[in-house]
Amino acid sequence: PYLPTMLMFGGIYANAMQVALPWGAYFVAGLIMSLVIAAVMILLAKFVFRIDVSKFSITEEQRQQYAAEKAPTVAKAAFACLVVYIALIVAPQFLGTENAIMAFINNVGLIGWALVYMAIFVLWQGKDGKPVLNIGKMFADIPWVVVMLVAVTIPLGNAVSNADGGIMATLNVWLRPILANFGVTGIYIFVLVFLGVLTQFTHNFVAGAVFLPLFGTVGASLGADPYLLFFFMFTALNVSFATPAASMNTGFAFGSPQVNPKWAYIWGWILLIVTVIVALAGIPIWNALI
Repeated sequence: PYLPTMLMFGGIYANAMQVALPWGAYFVAGLIMSLVIAAVMILLAKFVFRIDVSKFSITEEQRQQYAAEKAPTVAKAAFACLVVYIALIVAPQFLGTENAIMAFINNVGLIGWALVYMAIFVLWQGKDGKPVLNIGKMFADIPWVVVMLVAVTIPLGNAVSNADGGIMATLNVWLRPILANFGVTGIYIFVLVFLGVLTQFTHNFVAGAVFLPLFGTVGASLGADPYLLFFFMFTALNVSFATPAASMNTGFAFGSPQVNPKWAYIWGWILLIVTVIVALAGIPIWNALI
C-alpha cells in the first residue's frame, strides 16, 4: 500500500468512485499473488525452459564468508520496525475499528505510521554521533521527476472523470454495450488483458489516469465488485515488462549486454499471461480477503 503506484492509482480510483480502499487487505492479497506468480515463473524456468542458472552459483569460500557476516543492529531494527509497520497498516482492516486502540491505529493512517517509522531512525544516533537517517540526504535522493509525474497525473485522472469534460460520457457510451455482454468474470478478464497489454506500450501512469475511473464506473454499474476491480486493474497496470518502453526496469534489462532481447520479450509476455491466469484463478481467495 505504500508503493507510489498504489498511492497514485488508489487516489485516482477512490476519488472517482467515492470509496475508501482497504489498504491492508490489498497488501495481503497482493503479497499472496506476487509469491504465487514468482513460484510459477520459477517452475516454468526450471522445468519447461530449463534455463542455465550456473552463473548464480557461489563457491564454498563465498558461502562461508556470507554465513560469517552478521547484520548490524540498525538493519535488524529496521526489519523489526518494518514488520510492525505493516502489521499496524493491516490490523484495522481485519480487526475492525470498533475498539479505541484499533480506531487510533487506523486514524494515524498510512502516512502517519510512515512518519513514525522515519522518526525512529532520525532520532537514533549512530556510532559516529550522527542520526542514522539523514533527512537532507534522503530528500536529495528522492526521484523528484517521478514525484512530479505522480502529482500531475492525479489531477489528470480527476479531469478525465469530470462530467463536464464529456470524455467519460463518450467512452461510457462506446464501452458499456461491449462490457454488458461479458458478464462480471468477463469484465475482470477484459480489464486484466486490456490494461496489461496497453501498459506495455503506454506509460502506466497515463493509462491508469484515463482508464481507472472509466472501467471502475462502468464495471461497478454492471455488477463487478469495485474493490476487486481496482485490485485487478492495479495488478495489470504494474506488469510492465514485455517491451523496452514498458517501464524503467525493462529499459535497463533490454539495454544490458547480458540480456538476450529475444528472451526479454518472451519472459515479459509470459509474465503477463501468468499474472492474468493467477489473478482469475484466485478470484475466490481475493473475494475472501478483499
